[in-house]
Amino acid sequence: MSKLSGLSLLKTMQQKPAVIITTAYPEYAIEGFELAVTDYVLKPFSLERFMQAVNKVTQKPEPVVLHAIEVKEQAVSSVFVKSDKKIIKINFDDIHYVEAYGNYIKIYTDQMVLTQQTLSDFLEKLPSNFLRIHKSFVINFKELKLIDGNEIVLENEVKLPIGKSYKKAVLDRI
Repeated sequence: MSKLSGLSLLKTMQQKPAVIITTAYPEYAIEGFELAVTDYVLKPFSLERFMQAVNKVTQKPEPVVLHAIEVKEQAVSSVFVKSDKKIIKINFDDIHYVEAYGNYIKIYTDQMVLTQQTLSDFLEKLPSNFLRIHKSFVINFKELKLIDGNEIVLENEVKLPIGKSYKKAVLDRI
């Protein structure tokens, strides 16, 4: 690289990839490890030494971020939404289902709350017990009472359609 060294490039990156430095200059080793490189291989090196470095990259454990997501999902039990001029706390366990309504969604608990956000955006905030059954509906899986053909009946006797492209996911979940 003519204008930027590999280490300089690595310093600019927010999320650093797995990196193996191969060089003839041992003076860069400390800087490389300060940047959390996976391995530092000094030239000349053997194929065996290079394969050791490659194995370090391919045998890395799962990223910690995945575990953090799981913990977050278990710890969060509610969401705040803006409706009219109010900010309302809604417990996930109280949600029966959510309906898309243009750029809004209707969240059905014992009452209906209308808030401005898309169903896809809201689905990202929901824990894993929620399931999209139609382009316009997400249900709390705990509320599922029965499936009747292409309809889902919830515990409160509300009937919702199952979209053709979502049917397999619904049946796999059962």
